[in-house]
Amino acid sequence: MKTKSTTKKMLQVIALAVIVFILGCAALVYFSPYQAYAGSNQKMVRNSVIINRPPDTVFKFIGNHIYTQAWVTYVDHIKMLSKQEDQKGAHKRYYFNADELGQKFDGILLDVNKNRKRKLLLTNFSDFPFEPGKLIHEQFYRPLKGNKCELCFTVYYDKTETDFLDDFKASIAAYRVQQALRENMENIKAVLEEGSVKKI
Repeated sequence: MKTKSTTKKMLQVIALAVIVFILGCAALVYFSPYQAYAGSNQKMVRNSVIINRPPDTVFKFIGNHIYTQAWVTYVDHIKMLSKQEDQKGAHKRYYFNADELGQKFDGILLDVNKNRKRKLLLTNFSDFPFEPGKLIHEQFYRPLKGNKCELCFTVYYDKTETDFLDDFKASIAAYRVQQALRENMENIKAVLEEGSVKKI
């Protein structure tokens, strides 16, 4: 009798743990920054900031890999794998560690509209917790009154249809991705407006 009672309690605890886990996952997905925004059916992570500098200044600064270490979060350094800098086909590799071991990925410029937009393919991810496949990163530069610029970064899958597992992984990873986007943009704003880098 006692054994049956103990087994029943164990099963109840396991069932409760499973329910809590499922609800926790559901909450993470529901509140995730990975979502479809107005005007687009594509789920993405997005972040924007207003910078007190004109779009051409912001555009030139972000496009020059020499300045990248001043604002890119988590990345130790970048190598140009192509001769051209800010032209279609430009290829960069982002290393997270000084010895170039561990995490790294490539960025390939797919499209560029001077002072307006950049579109990059992020690929060849190495040593990440899970393989994100190919991602698209877009940068939008919108001119504002007062010689200001609204800078918007987006990241999304490089495919029109995603399955449940893709969406689930993206929903969880989106928290860190959005944090990185936010910190990157705060750094860009600080460098261009104050001539300093916010320490992270």
